[in-house]
Amino acid sequence: FPDQVFNTQRWLDSEGGFKDNMKFIVYGFGVFPGMHLANQSLYIALALLLWSFRIAQRPDSPIDTHAFSDMIISHAAPFEI
Repeated sequence: FPDQVFNTQRWLDSEGGFKDNMKFIVYGFGVFPGMHLANQSLYIALALLLWSFRIAQRPDSPIDTHAFSDMIISHAAPFEI
């Protein structure tokens, strides 16, 4: 493929914004045709999980929302549910 050139202008319309009428199928990185179905399926699965479990803090040991670890990757301190 020696004659191919990286041209960023092909993704821009005449006003300098991104083209939104590009119709193509991408394999690998990018947007795939079933993206909306996958997003809606994940939303339904998460909604069912939240509906089926009762998530609450214990009244005898409240959760400290300001307790974080002092490491390079910060995360919340452990707590009981």
